[in-house]
Amino acid sequence: MREFIFAPHKCPRCGRTFEAPGNPVPGMKMYCKVCTEIVMRINQLERQLIAQDFSLEREDEQLARQINDLLTKESTGISEKDDELLTALTERMLSDESRRKKILKQIRRLQKEKR
Repeated sequence: MREFIFAPHKCPRCGRTFEAPGNPVPGMKMYCKVCTEIVMRINQLERQLIAQDFSLEREDEQLARQINDLLTKESTGISEKDDELLTALTERMLSDESRRKKILKQIRRLQKEKR
């Protein structure tokens, strides 16, 4: 059976010294147990936020197509119902942009916390 050699490591996030198998590898970050859990959770949240951002982008593409379709109708005359729909779609796109900015701000904050 192979024996593990435990060596002292210093957590780059909190500065604590802890014992872990193997010698420290230059350039490789090895976190203490507490920071490992935090970094893993941050990575998970970051992936979720990126997925939400991607979803918003797809919704924006669909909204843009709908708006374009309505605007091409405009040359032949746009109805009041189409005008209301165009306004609603534009407002939704603007609110999605606001949500996207909040998501990106959260991602940046999480990235700073990881360091």
